[in-house]
Amino acid sequence: MKEAFENKSFEQDKKETEIMKVPEIVVRPERGAHLLSVILKGRNPEWGNCNSELAQLANKHFGEHPLSLEISNAIGELAQEGIDEESLYNLSLTYQHPERMEHVFLMLEKYKGIDRETARIAHGKLVEALEGLDKDATFTDLDEKFEEEAEKDVEEKRGQLEEAREKIKSLIDFFQPKRETKEIETVNLMPTDALCHERSGSSFSFGREIVLRSSPEDSTQGQAHEFLHGIINPVVDKLEKTLTEDQKWRIAELASGKIKQHYGEGKYYSHLCEGFIRTYLNIFEKGEKPKTYEDFQELIAQRIANEEQFREALAQDRELKQRCETLGIRDLKGLVEKSKDYFETYEKDKLGEIIYECLGDYKEKREDNPGLTFEDYILEKFAEKL
Repeated sequence: MKEAFENKSFEQDKKETEIMKVPEIVVRPERGAHLLSVILKGRNPEWGNCNSELAQLANKHFGEHPLSLEISNAIGELAQEGIDEESLYNLSLTYQHPERMEHVFLMLEKYKGIDRETARIAHGKLVEALEGLDKDATFTDLDEKFEEEAEKDVEEKRGQLEEAREKIKSLIDFFQPKRETKEIETVNLMPTDALCHERSGSSFSFGREIVLRSSPEDSTQGQAHEFLHGIINPVVDKLEKTLTEDQKWRIAELASGKIKQHYGEGKYYSHLCEGFIRTYLNIFEKGEKPKTYEDFQELIAQRIANEEQFREALAQDRELKQRCETLGIRDLKGLVEKSKDYFETYEKDKLGEIIYECLGDYKEKREDNPGLTFEDYILEKFAEKL
């Protein structure tokens, strides 16, 4: 009788748990985000991507037609008022899309500590700056070049929509995201931003719509990473409420040095979201295991075989350069000699190892319990692993 009752209960729970359906996937330019990138490049030639043809054209343009002081000062004032770059991009995505404003204001208050009135004033200043560039006659020729490249990128991405859909479907099939936790009906894949850093990507959530900006280096994997933020972050929101301060501190301590370098010390929320996503996509999904020091040594031998490749790696990766400078590594010989220190400081990922174990355990338990969701598993089991 007990077994029959448990089975009945499980079947009832399974019917009540609605899983996210594969969303509609579209490719649309976002004028506001594009204008913001141009402004940031106009204010600082070293910002973002310095290698693409469009980045070089932009620098040449602003060398001849400097960004107006009104626009430049407006962005500078917003930075001084605590509106960081991520917040600026969220606000920029309301340009020509006022229906997104409420979602942005709520996000800024929840995650950035920016109250509604401050956000409203910041939004007004930013929109005025974006409109100023949009109406600048000297920007027309450069803007046409951006639009030409964007149209080509849109067509390319539309040709890859089935591949993108299959990838997103595979993520939904594995994680089984609950619709009650996060419903995503539309995914907009922005055209590649030639001014942003080569490996940058972002996910912006506006209710049931998310906008993804992926890296030009690997758009499909980048899209998967950013889409997973829409699934993982809401689960971490729930998990966060169950964690003690000691557990939050431990998560931040266990994160890899790379994650800490990028997101800052003590940022357990970001460390956890990124940890789940990177461990799944970069390791677990590929059928690999967390890297050991021996794996790292082999990686150096394969990818940085000589001094020229070492110099190229430093030139292409600012964070790698910072890591080497911190450890006093000036050449390939130094990297080899200090490879153990480098691995322990930056590559070793104890949090990732715990997450990897959770992913494996979750996958195994789903074989006997197909209705199990990643959310339910993590909320029940993750804290035990810390």
